[in-house]
Amino acid sequence: MKTPFIKLLCLSALLAGFGLSCRADTGDADQKTAVAAAQSWLAAIDQGNYAESWTNAAPYFQGAVSESKWVESMNAFREPLGDLVSRKLKSA
Repeated sequence: MKTPFIKLLCLSALLAGFGLSCRADTGDADQKTAVAAAQSWLAAIDQGNYAESWTNAAPYFQGAVSESKWVESMNAFREPLGDLVSRKLKSA
């Protein structure tokens, strides 16, 4: 049962990482904008705003999972984890 969540989490991380790496060469301001967008998206998830996070996701992500399935998965797997303890950007 944890496998779908792990796949979604990996897809999310991959998409976020791909988006950040694609923009890394465009300059420091663009990099900061991309990091801020990713952090904002993750904050929506951390606050339990799963439908909002789906709405603000890239079209590729939205095509990979429906809003209802995303919300269902987040409620089933993310919600029980509780509040965010910490998050640190490793690289951009």
